[in-house]
Amino acid sequence: MPRRRSPKNKTKKPKPKDDKQPRPRVRVPRTRASAPRRLPFTRTQLRQVCSNADPFCDAANGGKYLDLSSARTLAFPKHSRFVITTNASGEGAVLAIPSYLYQPIVYATAVAAGVATFAGVMPLSGNLDASSYRLVSMGFRLRNITAPLSSSGMLRIRGFNAIAGASVLSVPTAGYNCDFYEDIALQNVNEVAVIVRRTDPSAKNFRDPFVTNPTNLLTNMVMPGFGCVLVAVDGAPASVTVVDIEVICNYEVSIQDTDTIAQLATPAPIYDPTSETISNIVTSTGKSVFIKGAAQVAKSVEEHAISLLSSRLSAMMMLP
Repeated sequence: MPRRRSPKNKTKKPKPKDDKQPRPRVRVPRTRASAPRRLPFTRTQLRQVCSNADPFCDAANGGKYLDLSSARTLAFPKHSRFVITTNASGEGAVLAIPSYLYQPIVYATAVAAGVATFAGVMPLSGNLDASSYRLVSMGFRLRNITAPLSSSGMLRIRGFNAIAGASVLSVPTAGYNCDFYEDIALQNVNEVAVIVRRTDPSAKNFRDPFVTNPTNLLTNMVMPGFGCVLVAVDGAPASVTVVDIEVICNYEVSIQDTDTIAQLATPAPIYDPTSETISNIVTSTGKSVFIKGAAQVAKSVEEHAISLLSSRLSAMMMLP
């Protein structure tokens, strides 16, 4: 009788490898989301710069100079509206000037052969009875108000660094001997924003309004620290109001102590030398004419200020 084999002596055959077996799970280390890069300046500093450099900014409404002045002053914003009306030849011109006792827009007495002639300034009503003043910022918006099918002609903007009215009594409307210029087809003037450029550090000096503007003659007017801007129209329909001008002037005024309104005066803002320096650079070197309106002004001034603040403060942080 054959002997039965014991199961212990059986040899196990190796199982074939299954290629479909799941591979071991590889753990990937988690990475934390990187925090946004912190800018080397505060939002307050940026707002301070814009309050001096952008007259259309909300911060400019009530803004003051960022200097070491210890005087208690009032921030006094002033809005005005004017128009440009063409003559029988389809020409018209005005001159935007920084002033306190008189209107910021001077109308040309004549525009002929491409030359605008100016003489007198209109009195300004509604201003505070200030013992001294200084202009913080000034700008204006230009809007075409003619019918679309009759918006022929050109709008010409010329900026001058003149600080005396006697030098701009007669100005070529289409000349290019100026500090900045822009020629725009009248039909494209939806909202053109212009900043009156600060040209001299003396703009921060308080001045007696009766000294800078002794009479209503442009010859006797002084524009310390600021330039003036010519706005002219040619080739437009004859004897028609073609352009609307909205002027914004942000003053800082000093009131006599005997005046009851002097109780509303407030001290100067906290002095920040970096914000003051950057605001001076942006105001004196930035662009002056913006075809796309006040929104383009805000973007341009803010980008310029951010670039200057970042480079200046970053350099200061690298010093030993």
